[in-house]
Amino acid sequence: MAKFDFQHVASNYDDIHVHAPEVSQAIGAYVVQRVGAGRRILEIGIGTGRIARPVLDHGCEVVGFDISHGMLAVAQKRQIHNLLIADMMTLPFVDASFDATLAVHVLHHAPDWRVALREAVRVLKPGGLFIEGRDWNDPTSCAMRMRHKMREVIMQLSPGIRPPGAGAAKQQFLAEHGGVSHAEEVATSWQAITSPAQVLAGMYARNDSETWAIDSELLNATLVHVEEWARQEWPDFATPVPFERRFMVSITEIHHPSAQPEQPLAV
Repeated sequence: MAKFDFQHVASNYDDIHVHAPEVSQAIGAYVVQRVGAGRRILEIGIGTGRIARPVLDHGCEVVGFDISHGMLAVAQKRQIHNLLIADMMTLPFVDASFDATLAVHVLHHAPDWRVALREAVRVLKPGGLFIEGRDWNDPTSCAMRMRHKMREVIMQLSPGIRPPGAGAAKQQFLAEHGGVSHAEEVATSWQAITSPAQVLAGMYARNDSETWAIDSELLNATLVHVEEWARQEWPDFATPVPFERRFMVSITEIHHPSAQPEQPLAV
């Protein structure tokens, strides 16, 4: 696996992970409705602030951190001011200092997701919310079927690699740390359109975050197989096809955050 430098995608991250303005505002409204206006939220791996900005717009205070100076520079252009360089494995905040912690497409980057989750829980006030968001694409769409094929081929060519994800283990871990998890909900949904050719081009360009840590030789060998398969599945390879997208949110209420002996400085 190649080590990924987020500086390389900071300038075009929003083009890769674009949400239409109305989608962004719907996400922001949903998060604030669940947390409560005026509450203090810590976004883990805030990136370019694409989620934080609409949350701010709808009335919450947001503190955000990232390991990438480039990402934070883009977030600052969105007039997000409570920003700092930090690592999710060792948060520089005192215990029980936030009403909610928010993680969107970030925990799979942690060297140990258990440590990252423990930190996210530690900084929550009693009764605080751990919120995890993710983009969902129709699993029957060409985008998701080609991503699944890419995973399958990578594991065939390099058996030691496994796709990210902790699934039920995360929910069990949160329960052991005082968490009561609620059913995943749809914050908002919308229609998108793409073609198999566009999906493949995005994979070659490393627009798909699952390609970021794959070395170039393995990725190129994988995508040769993916293209051969996809052209058989979709003879009209360049024809765009509409599909449904959703922003999904999982919320866990933490009643008894785990305390840590360290007491770092608060922001």
